[in-house]
Amino acid sequence: MSDNDIEDVSFLPGENLHRRAVYEPNILQKIAILACTRTRVAVCLAAVTVVVVIISLSAALARSHSKPDSKCSGQLVEPLTTTLPPSNTSSFTATNGEPFPYHNIRLPLFIMPTHYKLHIHPNISDSDFSGRIIVSCNVLRDSDFIVIHAKELTIVETKVHDEGDANRNIAVEKWLEYTENEQIYIKLMEHVKKESKITLEMSYRGELKSQLHGFYRSTYTTLSGERKFIATTHFEPTHAREAFPCFDEPAMKATFQLTMVREPGYLSLFNMPLISSSKVRVFTPPAFIESATFALEVAVQVIDHYEQYFGVHYPLPKQDLIAIPDFEAGAMENWGLITYRMSDILYNHSASSASNKQRIAVVIAHELAHQWFGNLVTMEWWDDLWLNEGFASYVEYLGSAIINSKWKMGDQFVSEALLPALYLDSLANSHPISQPVYNPAQINQLFDTISYDKGASLIWMLNEYMGEQGFKAGISAYLRRYQYSNACTADLWDTLSQAVKAEGDTLVTDISGLMKTWTEQMGYPLITIERRANTLTLSQTRFLLIPEISDSSNVTSIRSQWQIPFCYNTQQKANNKFLMKEKSKKILVSSGVTWIKGNCGLNGYYRVNYDIDSWQVIISQLHLDHKVFTERDRAGLLDDGFMLARAGLLDYSVPLNMSLYLIKEASYLPWNTFIDNVNYLWDRLESQTVFTKLKGFMLRLLRNQIQEVFWGQLEEPLQIYLRSLVLGLAARLNHSPTINNGTQLFTAWKNNNNIVLDVDLKSTVYRIGILNGDDSDWEFVWQKYLSENDDNEKNKFLGALVKTKDARLLLRLLESSLNKTEVRPQDTVHVISAVASSYTGQILSWRFVQKNWDILVKRYGDTSFMMASLIQSTCSNFDSKFDYNDVQEFFSTRYVASGERAVQQVLEKIHSNMEWINKYRSTVVGWLNMKKH
Repeated sequence: MSDNDIEDVSFLPGENLHRRAVYEPNILQKIAILACTRTRVAVCLAAVTVVVVIISLSAALARSHSKPDSKCSGQLVEPLTTTLPPSNTSSFTATNGEPFPYHNIRLPLFIMPTHYKLHIHPNISDSDFSGRIIVSCNVLRDSDFIVIHAKELTIVETKVHDEGDANRNIAVEKWLEYTENEQIYIKLMEHVKKESKITLEMSYRGELKSQLHGFYRSTYTTLSGERKFIATTHFEPTHAREAFPCFDEPAMKATFQLTMVREPGYLSLFNMPLISSSKVRVFTPPAFIESATFALEVAVQVIDHYEQYFGVHYPLPKQDLIAIPDFEAGAMENWGLITYRMSDILYNHSASSASNKQRIAVVIAHELAHQWFGNLVTMEWWDDLWLNEGFASYVEYLGSAIINSKWKMGDQFVSEALLPALYLDSLANSHPISQPVYNPAQINQLFDTISYDKGASLIWMLNEYMGEQGFKAGISAYLRRYQYSNACTADLWDTLSQAVKAEGDTLVTDISGLMKTWTEQMGYPLITIERRANTLTLSQTRFLLIPEISDSSNVTSIRSQWQIPFCYNTQQKANNKFLMKEKSKKILVSSGVTWIKGNCGLNGYYRVNYDIDSWQVIISQLHLDHKVFTERDRAGLLDDGFMLARAGLLDYSVPLNMSLYLIKEASYLPWNTFIDNVNYLWDRLESQTVFTKLKGFMLRLLRNQIQEVFWGQLEEPLQIYLRSLVLGLAARLNHSPTINNGTQLFTAWKNNNNIVLDVDLKSTVYRIGILNGDDSDWEFVWQKYLSENDDNEKNKFLGALVKTKDARLLLRLLESSLNKTEVRPQDTVHVISAVASSYTGQILSWRFVQKNWDILVKRYGDTSFMMASLIQSTCSNFDSKFDYNDVQEFFSTRYVASGERAVQQVLEKIHSNMEWINKYRSTVVGWLNMKKH
């Protein structure tokens, strides 16, 4: 960095901002958050990549010379083997019309990259770039061709050299491109020999598009209203190939050297530091520099904690965190250079609520976990994506818990990870956690609740089963054994099994046999407990939301039988544990046992049903003293009860009668679980005359909580979250005092610029103001949305705007979602989904999606999350045969890209909704009509 650049660097002063930076740098290296002055773009170019391509030198050496033994690695891919059905092989046609000779989605492993020299020259003004790569490769078998990835790049020149023969040129006969697999086939005039070293040199050009993946252009607006441009990247899972030709697979690790040509006044950032630089740093646009302090504090604390927990030091000399204005996901774990949505890294005490603050800590903890799980050790292939995402989704709760113990992250794991995973995994159109993939679209589909939250839930269960000491020892050994290399699921189980033996644990034995039953088949078990006197009969079957859909539609080799770490509590003894391998098992309890509660603390990934008498005993205990059960167990009873009833395995009177105890409930987790479940009843009954009775029932349960609501500032996070739930539901139920208080605050805020709302009440007040306001109120908030720069505040405004009951205003919002000057492309799907969440907006959103499908699929078809989210949010709530046919017919003639599985899942959900109306609505209606509210 030149002397002229120094004035453009801002530092947050104070040595106490964090305890230490990585590898104990000096005082000037400790506190650095870099930002740009008004003359500089904050992040001009973040040349960042997924772990597929960026790693330190020792990683290349590990692969070449000392790769650890692995259950899954070391096998060469045969060059002409197809991984597609034989009927599809005829479609392998290159862009020039010639047959494309390579028929495998996986690259051949006999040409292995070891080092890239990457030269990139972006022209941000003209939205294009040029580049050149020189890749050093080891040849592991004689071959006269090379296959490499590239997508939407114009290849200008291709050269191959023999490093061992004075860098002699090896003539290229031709090269062919196959766009479906995003591959370039380079045919050589001669064979390169086994154990030789070659270099592949390619020059190319590309376009800086406004899409949210690959190498793309983004914008932000300064406080003075000036529009600034940056170029940034998002490479996971298969988008590095859009920035430069590369061997874009997890197992093909290499080191990198980057040369960047940039205009004066711009800043370049890379995974590794400049030779003279070392810092833990946060980069932001200049207007947001003060909002980066919390992120820096979290990053340093979490890195310290992970080093101690994993027993492995953070392996790089620096760690940058970058706020990106336009970003598909919440963040991306590029090694040493993590990129974030601005809302997921910037904390402004006047605009960011308690939940925003927790979200920032969780996202940072998730991405830093990837520096070990995903970057230091990488899955061998995408079918084991869960090794990256499942672990990070579990560890994020450990990392964020050290920031604030009052968040009770263990309890929040249940509501934010475990229960959502159980819901999606109850569909016949779920998928095994380890899933073969054959093209980039299928890879993108793996980035879902199953890979993330089910993966995390299985680790949560395994940690409980093994015990924390044995589990930590195994994880540490796994990281040390496979560092700078690749591993697969079998390698993890093997290492954990060795750790169990080393700990001398005789109760925990075959980890591999146990966990294969959870990772190699979809779904999860329902444990049914039948009590006869002192004998309990436990049986396991697969839980399906629609039991009529037979397991035969998704047959696996294990045939829906699991090895279950089962635990149950009684009033006499807690944590009675055993491993249930059988389909059915009998156990004895003492005669004094009155109630039995299975799945202690919801540490297991399964549901529990009981005979009706046992359910009645549990309900009686809840009404007598609900605190006998932990908050997690109370949430589990509610969720199991409602989901079993929804599947037709339990009469609805059981969960409805059980929920009456909530009049005395004062904890967030059970209330959150109940509201999630009762929202399903709300959606099915909203158009029925009995809906008034449903609202009366819910108001009765809320009575005590509403009376105790405090509209002032609260300190405890979970009490803040509970208040938001209660007030939000009370407003939907037309509770007059709640609406009056909220409307008064909204009107005062609207009419007086000096009124400052409590940041944790803003969302509630804005929503009540719009829900009960007129056009002028909506227009006022819309203009606030357009002019606001803070993403968290913008999201609060958006959450309010969709609450209007005026279809005309919702249509206006939908149309604006495609206008890039009004709504950022990263937020378009969020806007459409939010509109779809209301009774009025659901059909409007679906019609809007149908009308603009081509635009939406062009923008988001190659993303990992957005297509599935768009399809799920706009279609899942339909419940008529007409809508089922409409959705089915529409998608049968459309390219859905990474949304293929989402289409099948929404059709199953619509079918489930139709079944519910036909079979169970009358039972719920009868119960509501019987009760006095």
